[in-house]
Amino acid sequence: MNNCFKSFKVDFNFSNKENLKLPAFRWFVNLFRQEKWEKDTFNVFEKNKCENSVAVDIGAWIGPTTIWLSNNFKNVISIEADPIALEVLKKNVKSSNCTNVDIIGKPLYRENKKIIFGLNAHNTTLAGEGLGNSSSQIQTKNIISTDTDIEIDSITLYDILKHKHSNNISFIKVDIEGGEENILDQLIDISKDKKWKVFLSFHYDWWSNKNIDDFVNSFKKCKKIKLYDNDETINISELVSHIKSNPFCSIYMEF
Repeated sequence: MNNCFKSFKVDFNFSNKENLKLPAFRWFVNLFRQEKWEKDTFNVFEKNKCENSVAVDIGAWIGPTTIWLSNNFKNVISIEADPIALEVLKKNVKSSNCTNVDIIGKPLYRENKKIIFGLNAHNTTLAGEGLGNSSSQIQTKNIISTDTDIEIDSITLYDILKHKHSNNISFIKVDIEGGEENILDQLIDISKDKKWKVFLSFHYDWWSNKNIDDFVNSFKKCKKIKLYDNDETINISELVSHIKSNPFCSIYMEF
């Protein structure tokens, strides 16, 4: 199968053999070449693309979002902590001729510390596919429980602010398999200060604490909140209710 193709108006090259080692790759690439993989995500990207500014891709997996952003922004800061996905990401970015991407291979957390990162602790099917399957996550119990779990230094959003391209960031995408719980307050505070536009995926069922109500005051700092598949602005109570009833939803925020 030729894994060089155009999807969502961008040329992708997933032809290196490392992709084929991932259990999730075949179903992913079949959907992706048909523009059926996270179509709404790319609709949000399309509305926010800016060739003169920088995008941040937090939870890049093997590169579909990073490569698209690379073709539509001046630079991309791409973050992926899964060591298997990270190596494939690097190869896919290179083979897709994305020379404007800086890749950081560490997990994002609310503070700098050593954390345990590994297989999905909430879904045995996903965990059974091993690392590299797009669902790896920070282990909230902070105990190495499998041979594939690793201890790794985290970075914070404040570390991203030190990046050489940070002054030109306009858009940030976050999809980190429940890890958003640990950075949500910081993400909103910094985005409000820097006027970033944010596309955030929730994995509420995978949170350590089902404490979405604790973030109401943070959400109030947003100028505009939309559901990813809807152009209508929603209020805070609607947002909280939606997350509780749709724990794997995504939202778009402006400040």
